[in-house]
Amino acid sequence: MIGPIDVMHSAILRWHILTGGLRCAPDFLLIGAQRSGSTSLFEAIASHPRVMRPRMKELHNLDERDASRARARVGLPLVVSRAATSVLSGSRKLTGEATPMYLFHPEVPARTAHLFPEAKLIAVLRHPMDRAWSHYRHSVRLGFESEPFERALDLEGARLGAAPVRTLPGRRDELWPLRDWSYASRGRYSEQLERWRRHVDPSQMLVLYFDDLVSDPAGPIDRICSFLGLEPSPAVTLRRLNAGPERAEPPASARRRFAALVEQEVVALERLLGVVPAWSV
Repeated sequence: MIGPIDVMHSAILRWHILTGGLRCAPDFLLIGAQRSGSTSLFEAIASHPRVMRPRMKELHNLDERDASRARARVGLPLVVSRAATSVLSGSRKLTGEATPMYLFHPEVPARTAHLFPEAKLIAVLRHPMDRAWSHYRHSVRLGFESEPFERALDLEGARLGAAPVRTLPGRRDELWPLRDWSYASRGRYSEQLERWRRHVDPSQMLVLYFDDLVSDPAGPIDRICSFLGLEPSPAVTLRRLNAGPERAEPPASARRRFAALVEQEVVALERLLGVVPAWSV
C-alpha cells in the first residue's frame, strides 16, 4: 500500500532527477566506517571556509540508488551556487558528503569509479569489537535490534545472507539488514579496502584511525586538509557528536570471540597500508 510518505519520497525523487544536471559532483566522500566518528569528522570538514555544506550529511546517492540514476540524484549544492561563492571568495569551493555505508556496500566502489572518478575518499577505521558494540547499541536505541549482543552475532550470517545488494530506485528500506545487523562483518576492513582499491587509485584514499581522532584530533584534521588541498583553518575543529548516551561495556565473552578477527585485521592492514593499527587483541 502506498502511503503519503511514499508519495512525498517519489516527488522528491522526480525533482532531483529533473534538476540533477545542475548539481555538483562531490569533490570528496567520507565513506565510513559507521560508528567511527564520521559525524564529528564531517562537521569539522564542513566548517572549513572553502567547503560548501550539502543539504545533509548522509545523502546515500551510491548505495540506496542504482548506478544508472545516482548521477542525477547527487543532491549537492547547485553548480551556480559553487561558481558564485567561488568568485566572491576568490577561491574554488569544495563539496562532498559522508555516508558510512559506502565503505561496506559491495557495489559502491564500482559506482563511485564510474560516476565520480575524481572524488577523493576518506575512511576511518575503529577497533572491530568497539565498532560492533557501538553499532549494536545504536541499533537497539533505534528499535532495529531486540536480540542480546552475542545472539545477534550468531544470527548475523543468516540475516545478511538474505539481504539484497542491488536496490530499487526510490526505496530506502531495501538494505536495512545489511545496514543495521552487520556488526562483525563491517570490521573486516582489509576486505573492504581491497575492494575499493580494485576500482580507485590508492592515492585517492586517505585512511585514518578512530584512536587518533580521540587522542590527537589536530593530526588527522591537518592530514585531511592537506589531502583535500585545503589550507589550515582555525574554524576546523573536531567535536564529539552522535555518541551513545552512556558508556557500557560488552560481555567479556564477546570480546574474546573478536580476538581472531582483530588479530587478522592488524596483520592485513599492516600489509595493505604499511601502518599497524593501535589495537590490542
